[in-house]
Amino acid sequence: MKKIVSAILILVTLSICIGCEVQEHTYIISERTCNTMFSHPPEEWEEVANISYWIQGEYVSADVDEEGNLVLVLNDKHIWHWKRYIEEDLKKMLEADKRDGEEYGFIINEDYTELIYMTDRSFYFGSMIKLGYLIPYCGIMQMLIGIDP
Repeated sequence: MKKIVSAILILVTLSICIGCEVQEHTYIISERTCNTMFSHPPEEWEEVANISYWIQGEYVSADVDEEGNLVLVLNDKHIWHWKRYIEEDLKKMLEADKRDGEEYGFIINEDYTELIYMTDRSFYFGSMIKLGYLIPYCGIMQMLIGIDP
């Protein structure tokens, strides 16, 4: 009886593992968009990504096609990692704005296509630094949810 139950459990486990195949997603990112989202042209992306503490190793492949576009392949695990990292970083930035007790900060809509950033003149340069993160993050999140950034 133990052997039969063990065999059934093994078969069920194998069928679940086979059914949970990780899908790969290919993104074709133009040179201009790549420069905006990653601050580097496609031919430098992999070198920069490998030293980035949050991208490092979290992609299947990155190549440049004959038109100069970055062809980036991510699997479901990588997409989950990228989304989680960006969402956590956005949350930290928003919490920092709230701690300052001001009516400033940012609002991003659900599909990351609209960004409103409110600041006053005294914090103008600090705001530009934050926008330097927000704009690329919005573009990357658009890409990951299937919108052309």
